[in-house]
Amino acid sequence: MKKLRTLILSVAVVLGISATTLTNVATTASASQFNNSQARNAQAANYGRRFMGVRYVWGGTTPRGFDCSGFVQYVFKNAANKNLPRTAQQQSLAVQPISVRDAKAGDLLFWGSRGHVYHVAISLGNGNFIHAMNPRFGVNINRMSAPTFAGRVK
Repeated sequence: MKKLRTLILSVAVVLGISATTLTNVATTASASQFNNSQARNAQAANYGRRFMGVRYVWGGTTPRGFDCSGFVQYVFKNAANKNLPRTAQQQSLAVQPISVRDAKAGDLLFWGSRGHVYHVAISLGNGNFIHAMNPRFGVNINRMSAPTFAGRVK
């Protein structure tokens, strides 16, 4: 942290502005990046609704049939131009961990433990999520049913 303050002060001196101004600019840029990421993820969650009723196919990665991680991968690639890994386990390692109670629309919900996941879904917010559930139900929306952890796509 001390090195960061020294760097900010050095850059501020070179640019002829106050360190406080430079820090505020950096903080605003970081918040803007976070908001853009959240908006992109929420857009992906909304896009996922198009696939309601698509059948569940183990290993499926297209609208002809999805499994849980294939659905998540497809939605984020096509709605947010984000390339996520293929399996739920890999996806659980590719996100920034967050608390389930902090999950917002577009965050991923996982069942299992990080790196050993057996199901993934996309949060829609307000306690709802969308997922490729199983061969009986396909892609559908459910209420929160105790995901183990959540993650935010960066």
